[in-house]
Amino acid sequence: MQDDSGFAKLQALVDVFARNYFTRPEPEALFSGYAKFDTPTPASYSTQIATPGLVIWHSIWCTPEDNPGGELYARLNATGGLWDRLRQVQHLTVDKKLLSHLATCYWVWSHEQQDIALVQVNTKAYGLIDDGIIRAYQAQNRAEDVAWAKQKIAWLWQQAGIADPLPEIVLIRLEQRRNEDD
Repeated sequence: MQDDSGFAKLQALVDVFARNYFTRPEPEALFSGYAKFDTPTPASYSTQIATPGLVIWHSIWCTPEDNPGGELYARLNATGGLWDRLRQVQHLTVDKKLLSHLATCYWVWSHEQQDIALVQVNTKAYGLIDDGIIRAYQAQNRAEDVAWAKQKIAWLWQQAGIADPLPEIVLIRLEQRRNEDD
């Protein structure tokens, strides 16, 4: 990356996650997201992540082959597990990559610095919830999920060719909805 301005960094990151959009067949294509450089922050956004005039976020998806690992994720892949059941259904329909949403990453912009100030991440193991392995209140910001998501964020930064160090990654906890408490 030639231009080291803050906006050039954001554009480079957006380009990388666009090339690696989760619907593509490549194994590293685990991202989906939204980038708008001149839009007011939607009212529905948490004040923890509000950046007036700039909205950059992306989701990180895991697959049976690329996930945080461990016994719980192995259960998703085991006979009768969520990914096994989805493979059977997809075999009958369209063959496409199996995915489960795991993390959301927010690139926090500093108007004062005109640069990315920090990266906020929140994880929620939807596949484990969907398969009944854990409850919703147990799924947010599990240590192994956070570590895996941070590796993917570092990979994006490296792929973007940004020479500056990756900004601090801060873990955020999003509020549970009332029906997610059990």
